[in-house]
Amino acid sequence: LVTASADNTAQLWDWQINSNTPITSLRHHDSVIALALSKDNKYLATASADNIAQVWDISSSKKIVSLPQNSRIIAFALSIDGNYLATSSQKHGARLWNISSGKLITVFPLPHKDTVTTVAFSANNKYLATASDDKTAKVWNAENGKLITSVSHNSFVKALAFSSDGKYLATASFDKTAKVWEINSGKEITNIRHEHNVYAVAFSPDDKYLATGSYDKTARVWNVGTGKETARFRHDSTVYAVAFSPKDGKYLATASYDHTARLWDAQTSQQTTRLQHQQQVYAVAFSPDSKYLATASFDNTAKVWDAQSGEEITRLQHDDKVHAVAFSPDSKYLATASFNNTAKVWDAQSGKEITRLQHDDKVHAVAFSPDSKYLATASFDNTAKIWDIHTGEEITRLQHDNKVHGVAFSPDGNYLATASFDNTAKIWDAQSGKQITRLQHDNKVYAVAFSPDSKYLATAISNKSAKVWDIHTGKEITRINHDDSVKAVAFSPDSKYLATASFDKTAGVWDTRTGEEIARLPHDSDVYKIVFDSDSQYLATASADNTARVWDINNQQEIARIRHDGKVYDVAFRPDGKYIASASFDNTAQLSLRFPQDLIEQACSRLNRNLTSQEWKQYFGDKFNQHRKTCPNLPFHSSINQQKQLEKN
Repeated sequence: LVTASADNTAQLWDWQINSNTPITSLRHHDSVIALALSKDNKYLATASADNIAQVWDISSSKKIVSLPQNSRIIAFALSIDGNYLATSSQKHGARLWNISSGKLITVFPLPHKDTVTTVAFSANNKYLATASDDKTAKVWNAENGKLITSVSHNSFVKALAFSSDGKYLATASFDKTAKVWEINSGKEITNIRHEHNVYAVAFSPDDKYLATGSYDKTARVWNVGTGKETARFRHDSTVYAVAFSPKDGKYLATASYDHTARLWDAQTSQQTTRLQHQQQVYAVAFSPDSKYLATASFDNTAKVWDAQSGEEITRLQHDDKVHAVAFSPDSKYLATASFNNTAKVWDAQSGKEITRLQHDDKVHAVAFSPDSKYLATASFDNTAKIWDIHTGEEITRLQHDNKVHGVAFSPDGNYLATASFDNTAKIWDAQSGKQITRLQHDNKVYAVAFSPDSKYLATAISNKSAKVWDIHTGKEITRINHDDSVKAVAFSPDSKYLATASFDKTAGVWDTRTGEEIARLPHDSDVYKIVFDSDSQYLATASADNTARVWDINNQQEIARIRHDGKVYDVAFRPDGKYIASASFDNTAQLSLRFPQDLIEQACSRLNRNLTSQEWKQYFGDKFNQHRKTCPNLPFHSSINQQKQLEKN
């Protein structure tokens, strides 16, 4: 089962094993708005709000081709044989692409005068149909782009369906009608009327009946030959999708904005099954054997149901924003915190999910214990929790009177510190959960950090300051000021420096003893997080300007920049310093090499040669006399020497 989501992914699931973890996650840079499978299940096409359509090999999860569009993709369709992809974009009509080569075959010279809203291939791949807000639908020869027929409604055309024999086209319109047309002649065969906009059409497997879904809260079945209504099914809101059971056409599935999908006997109009979601249901599909039904909802889930009993077989959950990320000290694990009320622990090498940890509200921060056995989580449910990362067992629960925004283990593993919107930071015994010290502030406390010797605690405060405290006496040692709220604090491993991240768009580095400012590092928006590497020479920052950056502390120079498609809320060095993990509101956690040279070395380690003459020409032009090795440890490609010899001659 494949799902498309606003979390920027299309995900492939084995729903029969009832796992919450997808087999494969295929990523775009914006919401995935549509997908299509080839009939042989070899290829998957995805369309995104990033104006790119992509085709993937399902077995390997490899991207076959990426097809950028010049404007927003409104609809697309994969040919039945999987060889071609049709796309329609907001400004440039419809285009036909060869999947294997990625070449544009045909640009349909669309006399559509408005947005093309949907496209569909006929079952025999001969025809491509387009529907438009210009009140027309058109059928084209899929090979040469020649217009075969054009049909009209009195308002927007929003849905299309070919009959299985490719002779007829059904259209759904906001003029309150659905119509069936003979393709070759363009003759109207059937005119079907609802009381409001028609959103969906579907032929029965034998092409004798047509199902429609409407804003008038009904789905209906019609005899294609006579246009007579044979069945009517009522929902409590708009019916957005309809589907016949493919095996025998005996049942009709409907998806509605009343938060339900329903299964009906298409002949008797009796409801056989009601399937509940938490929000609008906008898509429904049968398995080929008609035994199972899949539904997709605005509640961020897709579900698979037993079509006969209505039993929920599998729930497939897409995630919300990733808010924090942390490496375990032994580098084996990566933890993420999400606004979907969970924290997850992952194998840092394979990316496999190890443990999922549940809170009752958004999880805002995570921290590993020094021995990598435990994870602390901070949540907006007013608690911090300590978990066994291998068993997922909750070991300790620590209570505040408001949201817990930050959490940190002391380097010796004896203490846990928490930061809260109840204007306090608290220090707890990590083993017993007993409160040791309560540090009262005048405003919300965003974050906490221990000094390397575990003697001091730094707090980041919404009143434009950071403070350093003696954890045993509770005495304030140092106060540091910014021009806006301080969001994060961090001690350098050698204890010489304290770093601060602020909403004044800067990160600051300060002398721990004197409070003197050592460096000020600028971003283009709020700075959310700051962290030192293990040798105290480099600093990483995370910002609302969609970047994480790495800085050389001594010369205050930016040496690396990691880009996301949303605000970057957290950043962490792997203990060996080679990799940086960043967490973003684009719903991803990204693992990046720290230095550009590391990336070059990694690429070269996967190759067995340098560039060919053709590749060099593609990237650098015809000047072969300037050719150099991209990977110094690999030999020149023979074509380079041949080309140089030709130039000499």
